[in-house]
Amino acid sequence: GVIQIDHNHRSACRELTSIILMKNLKRIALIGEDEGYMVTHSRLLGFRDAYEQQGETLDENLLYLSPENRVRVDRTVKEILEQNVDCILCMDDAVTSRVLKVLREQDVRVASFYDSTILENHVPSITSLAFDAKELGKVACRTLLDLVEGLEVKQKTLLPYEVVLKESTK
Repeated sequence: GVIQIDHNHRSACRELTSIILMKNLKRIALIGEDEGYMVTHSRLLGFRDAYEQQGETLDENLLYLSPENRVRVDRTVKEILEQNVDCILCMDDAVTSRVLKVLREQDVRVASFYDSTILENHVPSITSLAFDAKELGKVACRTLLDLVEGLEVKQKTLLPYEVVLKESTK
């Protein structure tokens, strides 16, 4: 019974993961928090959807989803590199930033399921998903005002996203 306005994380993550898979990067490690967060759950579903749609087999051993991964990124990245991955996908920009610090001397592709100013000036530029936070606020405000006025509103509104391909996955 809760009105929800959000970005379409599942579709966005499915699209970005599919693009990476189509670049013949099959062994993708995913780093994020636990599935207790709705956004993590949605992003993971999109990641899994991409593998299924592309007819690829997902190596579950390359999924690093726990709260401690955020804190212990350096150890996690070293473990991932030992598994000869083609790309590291990060659940958000903060994790991506930590991963990039560990990878400075490595030749590994990296992409993020979220873009922000944290990644803005990184060299090489980081492939990521761009969401319009201002639009999210506008739609949420408009929906709230409509509710207050007694108007009918959609139960769930999913806003668009943009896949921003950059140097980090070339």
